[in-house]
Amino acid sequence: MARGWATGILLTCLWAGQVCAAAIVSHDANEVGRWSGAAEAHRARGETAAWAEALARRAEAYQRLGHRLQALADLEQAASLLANQPGPLQAATLGALGQAYMRA
Repeated sequence: MARGWATGILLTCLWAGQVCAAAIVSHDANEVGRWSGAAEAHRARGETAAWAEALARRAEAYQRLGHRLQALADLEQAASLLANQPGPLQAATLGALGQAYMRA
């Protein structure tokens, strides 16, 4: 009984795969817009760490969309903003930048 249920779920997911993929892309595109707005707001207020984090988050969304060059540009800018602010955010940003270069 459980095996039949699992097979049904799998077939439904395969059938709906294109719809699911389109929804994911739409969500990631919305995330790019959301983080772009946040980055601009933090930049305007001079909140360097928050600006850098928003850029790093936007880079994540760009990577999910397959836009590697935009992701790299955001991560490089975020790393530059955090150059004199050692800590967990700088470490995470540098790690993400390294991973992005490995995927590019």
